[in-house]
Amino acid sequence: MGDKAPPFAVAECLVGDTPKFGDSNVIVVEFWATWCQPYVQQMARRTELQQRYKDRVQIIAITAEPKQTLQRFLESEGDYGQRRESVFDFAVAIDNNSVTSNRYVRGSGAPRVPVSFIIGQDGRIEWMGDPAGLPVVLASVLEGNWNRDAYRLTLARERKMIQQVAKDRQKIEKAAREKDWDTAFEILDTIIADRPGMPEPKMVKASYLRRAGLKDRAVVLMEEVVDECWDDHPRLAMSAAYISEHVLPGDATLAVSAAKRACDLRPEDAEYWSVLARAEQLSGDLEAALVSQRKALSLDPGSRRRAEQLVVLEELSRQ
Repeated sequence: MGDKAPPFAVAECLVGDTPKFGDSNVIVVEFWATWCQPYVQQMARRTELQQRYKDRVQIIAITAEPKQTLQRFLESEGDYGQRRESVFDFAVAIDNNSVTSNRYVRGSGAPRVPVSFIIGQDGRIEWMGDPAGLPVVLASVLEGNWNRDAYRLTLARERKMIQQVAKDRQKIEKAAREKDWDTAFEILDTIIADRPGMPEPKMVKASYLRRAGLKDRAVVLMEEVVDECWDDHPRLAMSAAYISEHVLPGDATLAVSAAKRACDLRPEDAEYWSVLARAEQLSGDLEAALVSQRKALSLDPGSRRRAEQLVVLEELSRQ
């Protein structure tokens, strides 16, 4: 954070124009791919941000995919049956042999796409992170309340934590293979204690409790996670998906409860409805799963993945 933002090297803008540095405005650059549904669902909201902040902010979304892939995506129907290119009010571009992506994503050490960057009026990077967090941070930057130096320290701590977790996971997995559960759970409990308020370490522990044959303890721990995330819809949905696939396959009651709550909190999110459908499917309630998956597809009608999931559910229901 605070470094001078590298110049853009896009091959072509298929929607809008490439933002120019030095225009005394804030620039948002996001790296994404057409297959990344969580980001695709947010693109309409980028139009809302661009319209809200008008001349104060320029937004550009850059993909390294071939031109024909992006063109097909832009010409496809998005929400409300409209061609996506007709509703996007921000720049959408193709990278030039991944030059811009390498400068930003690899240069910053970001783990993957999608990832967003905010470039301040002084041409320096103010923030990088998950696109879901962009609206709140962007508002803070524009209001003059953003603390770039404090975030730099936070980001450094998070990266150090990620590296440590990777090392710990290797130790945990080794102990699990050897069925040395005392050692595995001791390491996990240390991670949990060092990261209060974070559900992910508890979810990982729950999956190892299941592997150890301690299902009842896994259920209690995941109930604790769901309770702590009850008003946090992204983490509720994440917890529901993790419970369904990794912790309690075949006993998805808790996953269904968490996913329903996420849908109640954010009913316009297609991914949450798909998570609910999967949990309902695993719980044996195919009728409910069909209803939820149809809802997901109605919210994201251009999604091939959701359409394919619906076909699978319909075939299962006929068996």
